[in-house]
Amino acid sequence: MNAATSKIIRALIIIVVLVFFVSKVYESFKDNYNTEEAISYNVNENIVFEGVFVRNETVITHDTHGVIDYLYPDGSKLSNSSIIANIYENEQQIYAKYKIQELYKELDNLEHSQNPGTTSYAKPDTIKSQIDDKYLQITAAIEACDLKKVTSLKNDLVTLMNIYNVVTKSETDYKDREEEINKQILNYQNQYALPISTIETNQTGYFVSSTDGFEDVITIDNVNSVNIELIENIIEGKGAQKKENAVGKIFDSYECKIVGVIKPTNKFLKGDSLKIRLGTSDITYHVDVYDIIKENDKQWILILDCEAIDEKISNERVEKIELIFQEFTGLKVPREAIRFKELIETQQDENGLDVAVKVKYKGVYVRMGQEITFKKINVIYEGDNFVISENISDTNYLNLYDQIILEEVSKDDS
Repeated sequence: MNAATSKIIRALIIIVVLVFFVSKVYESFKDNYNTEEAISYNVNENIVFEGVFVRNETVITHDTHGVIDYLYPDGSKLSNSSIIANIYENEQQIYAKYKIQELYKELDNLEHSQNPGTTSYAKPDTIKSQIDDKYLQITAAIEACDLKKVTSLKNDLVTLMNIYNVVTKSETDYKDREEEINKQILNYQNQYALPISTIETNQTGYFVSSTDGFEDVITIDNVNSVNIELIENIIEGKGAQKKENAVGKIFDSYECKIVGVIKPTNKFLKGDSLKIRLGTSDITYHVDVYDIIKENDKQWILILDCEAIDEKISNERVEKIELIFQEFTGLKVPREAIRFKELIETQQDENGLDVAVKVKYKGVYVRMGQEITFKKINVIYEGDNFVISENISDTNYLNLYDQIILEEVSKDDS
């Protein structure tokens, strides 16, 4: 091969390489579409507002000259003439009373922990597993801010640990601790005195130890005459009319009305049955639309009739209310990416014969590596600038994490 031929061959090779490189660069730029990943998305049409609880409540008053010790938790049902609280001369007497109860409970735990009927058949591994379980339950109760449950679980945990110590011979008995507890009980008994008076109910109903001054401002009897200003004042705590010497209140039923201000809507009518959630709770309650007062074009007053709200919020006046409607979960698709395409499909005609027909589908173009493919979508919700497509396990439909192309796709690519 002479020098001239060699030069020509080298030139041709260089040209081929350049053409290949330029074509790849061109393809890269030509297919450089903007994309957005198909992600799982949830949309609900729920209505949230600040709701005011309305009941017929009777305020309990008492001329107290001392310290009140309530005997029942809020929401407890009491009969007429029940003693709801004792009055002591000072807080030290109440403290002594509860310390005595606490110490007697510890004595009972110690007695149970070393009882042969308990320890004879107990296995260390089993008890240790129960201790670990109680610890996890206490952690969960602390995270849930359930202090009452924490106290109960703590007592159970202490008892299990005491049993474990006896079973594993770490302790033979708890006589020293029992003697110490009995001395403490005697000391607190010397500090304790009987209550100087008591507070009784004057009717049967559910008791709450606090008042907010709105007991007579808004009631079941006047709920139809509420206005937006009154509702907003109650939510903000304005206009309360607290009674002197109020020590609590009582209401006859957990049935109540809930009033609030909402934006105009066509989602429900008077008499409809709905579901609500309170605050951040997952518990749902059934309510009926008692009335809708269209006070103006921008704000309506909604009055709900609720058969039962439990004792956990018996002392609440205002709570976030969420009216529950339909929820949609699927793949979020930008509206700008939606395209229409005719696909050839095989269908059966009236004679049962397979025929090829054109079917127009709504869908999007997606990038799959270097390929661009049209995928169908099934729209289940339409937003302002996006839609929700049903997540279908079919490669012909849009799937999770597909790269949706936002721009028009050229005919050469589609």
